[in-house]
Amino acid sequence: MLLTYIRLAFRHLRKHSLIAFINIMGLGVALLAYVLILQHVGYEKSYDQFHTANDRIYRVDSEFANGDDRERYAMNYYGLAEAMQADFPEVEAYTTLHPGELVIETATDNYHEGDIYLVDSNFAEFFSFPLVSGDVSTALDEPASAILSAHAAEKYFGQQDPVGQVLRYNGGKELNVKAVVEIPENSHINFNIVANGRNYVNRRYREQDAIWDWSNFYVYVRLQEGAMATKTADKFPQLIAKYLPDDDEETAFFLVPLADIHLQSNLG
Repeated sequence: MLLTYIRLAFRHLRKHSLIAFINIMGLGVALLAYVLILQHVGYEKSYDQFHTANDRIYRVDSEFANGDDRERYAMNYYGLAEAMQADFPEVEAYTTLHPGELVIETATDNYHEGDIYLVDSNFAEFFSFPLVSGDVSTALDEPASAILSAHAAEKYFGQQDPVGQVLRYNGGKELNVKAVVEIPENSHINFNIVANGRNYVNRRYREQDAIWDWSNFYVYVRLQEGAMATKTADKFPQLIAKYLPDDDEETAFFLVPLADIHLQSNLG
């Protein structure tokens, strides 16, 4: 019986070869499109999954009143990071990123570098960018230390290992290169240089008692295992009332899971 059906099928194919060809090609194209869509969706959902404890890392977004409207931002106060760790026991660690730009000076040319962040010293341990060379555990311990992306390392040092070398910028100032990391394509954080921002924060904000004056830092927190982000978020009104008493009706903070930032956040 089965052989009979097979013979009938081949006979039908020979008799209606053009229609059969179109149908088979259509089915093939549909299957290919399905596979490509699955691959694309899988890639998009893989963003930032390479970080250790990525399911416990959150960016803290801000929202401020602007007349009758409210505007939301990906950036926040530096003081918020310290306050969350001090007041919220479930906050295991925090790290901050402040965007900047430099003029990098090499022996042959000067380069405007806009993909740079001033960061806390624990940046490279908080996140898990694949190491190329150096030691990320101590790479940002010193005020003038820096980590380069593999792209920047090749751009500024060619085939040499930049670890232990000096990167000059802005009229002869120096950064000591302590490590090189790879930036995966599926990372929402992209940079050429991250440098220890301790001196900048102290000079610009802490010494002027201004850590709650400017919301120009990306703030990330890692919660303890088992902590519920919703319960942490519920405590933001109390924190705002404590540290920003004049703005408690105009300000709000939100926890955005690391895995949601690429697909669900369009904030810069």
